[in-house]
Amino acid sequence: MMPVGTPEKANGSPVIKRLIALGVFALVCGAGMRFSRNPAPVQAVTPAARLTAPQDQSGDGKPRWEPLWTRPAPGLTLASVAADGTSVAWIDRKRSVRRLDSVTGNTVWQTEPLPGMSHLVAVPGGDVLVYSPLNRLRPVIRVLDRNKGAKAGAVYPLNGAVWSVAAAGGGSVAFVGTGQGTIYTLPIRRESGEPFLRPTTWTVNGIPEQLVSTADGSVTFIGGWGNSNLSSWQPTRPTLLTTASVPASSIWQQAKMESFRTEGLCFSGNGTTAVALSSRGRRGEGARLDVFDGVTGNRLWQEDLNGFGAKARVSRDGQFIAVTYAHLSEYNTGRVTEQKLSLFTREGRKVFGDRGGIYFSPELAALSANGSRITVQSGPSTLFTLDNRGRFKSKLTLPKDPVTGQPLQIRRCVATEDGRFLLMIRGDGLMTLYKATAS
Repeated sequence: MMPVGTPEKANGSPVIKRLIALGVFALVCGAGMRFSRNPAPVQAVTPAARLTAPQDQSGDGKPRWEPLWTRPAPGLTLASVAADGTSVAWIDRKRSVRRLDSVTGNTVWQTEPLPGMSHLVAVPGGDVLVYSPLNRLRPVIRVLDRNKGAKAGAVYPLNGAVWSVAAAGGGSVAFVGTGQGTIYTLPIRRESGEPFLRPTTWTVNGIPEQLVSTADGSVTFIGGWGNSNLSSWQPTRPTLLTTASVPASSIWQQAKMESFRTEGLCFSGNGTTAVALSSRGRRGEGARLDVFDGVTGNRLWQEDLNGFGAKARVSRDGQFIAVTYAHLSEYNTGRVTEQKLSLFTREGRKVFGDRGGIYFSPELAALSANGSRITVQSGPSTLFTLDNRGRFKSKLTLPKDPVTGQPLQIRRCVATEDGRFLLMIRGDGLMTLYKATAS
């Protein structure tokens, strides 16, 4: 018998085995503690309860927005809704593009990462345009096929960096402006199996920083960078008989004041009303609103907004223009930045103006086709819908996150030109598509 306290020999006895096991365990734990400073990423699981979209609440019991679906959007950087509401497309941080069916929210296709591509436009009918803006190293625009994505479609080489993109004509055509002052008319709708046609091009005065189009693509409205020239064109549609040198027809041109820079353009879907937002300073201060007759180019009226960071929308029928902007207000406690909302008629009459203050901070989100409803975001979590007399009609507020208990936030709202569809990008990694009701 061994004396008490005498260690056992290293002959495979149970004591030695236990000591070895403890040593290995300590090494594993130590390694685990060292690597725990940079744990492996864990993919968040979205509870089913969080996929429930908040309902639009109204005093008259008639909600103005109906949720169609809510889906996770991991890593989303940019999203687009086709003008006809047939599809939604979004791109993530890895440059992978997805197209969703707007009725069900199901993914139609997803691409492998597309190097360098960061922006996209969902086209009526399902095609998707992807590009890298202001990138001289990638002067191309890709068309992803509505059914097969990157496995079909086309790649259009351009003569310079992409500055502006617009889709129109029910998804049959797109317009691309480059840094060389060239506008490309791209044919993107075709019958199954037919080849893509060659684009037509024309040249404008300056760089086309802003480019919008009528709903049918028959007229484009262009704002130049630097010289702030505005112009309207009737593009030539590509056919099997045209070449890439066929120009568009100039309809009218407007030279703006040199001290103003064009910040945004709007063109009513029927082509009757053109709207230009401009500013004097680098940060968008001194905002001004110019409204033109879309057919003749005559300036109808002009409004100095006494603010900055303006956003505008024109109704599809061209009869109403909604605008929001930031304004510095003076109080006893000091200067405060407040958001303001105004609605104008095509003739320049202010239907209501300067709605907004400390407790209501509107930022324009959507305008209905006839101008009867305006939807704005106020604060981080709420959408309000007003009628065209400035009366509040409904309110949509995101609830608290059931996991964290913190209020959910609206990162961004993307609406169609006619105000029928609104895609809400949420701070919890989800997105919800809403459709305007008949109320």
